[in-house]
Amino acid sequence: MNEVRIYHTPWGGKIWWAVLLSLGFVGLYMWLIIDDPALRGDWMFWCGLLFFGIMALFFPLVALWERLLGRPAIVVMADKVVCTALWKRSEYRFDEVMRFKMTQMGVQEFISVHFVNREEQRKLQDASRMGRAVRRLNIGMVGAQESIAASGLTMKPQALCDLLNERLDNYKQNYGKT
Repeated sequence: MNEVRIYHTPWGGKIWWAVLLSLGFVGLYMWLIIDDPALRGDWMFWCGLLFFGIMALFFPLVALWERLLGRPAIVVMADKVVCTALWKRSEYRFDEVMRFKMTQMGVQEFISVHFVNREEQRKLQDASRMGRAVRRLNIGMVGAQESIAASGLTMKPQALCDLLNERLDNYKQNYGKT
């Protein structure tokens, strides 16, 4: 079974809202610079423009950077799924997962990862005190310890969830794991 590579999309999903919000802040900042004589110094102008300009371009640049490096956000393989963020890498082996389920919190969409009982207990025990608190909070909010961010990807969240459950079912049929 071939692997499926899913990337962040620079302008898709909910990301364009963040870009528009940042551009709105740039406009507000420019208006304040023009309107308030105390803020008219060159250094204030350039610092603000640099900050808000970087913020407006952050998500598209991250997506572009991932494409240039050839590093997808999610790789679905026959036996596991690997998720890579800027500084974090998560790997979910199908022999540890019971199912994947779509979850929505506000405008963000997630795929919650429901582990088999023994793995869920192990992850909870291995976590630090703060990690256990976060995991319990996640269980209370979405019913699972961990989740995969599914907004702003080149694949629709429901299609990704269906693909993950299909690969999970194939893995369980072929290897008889629970």
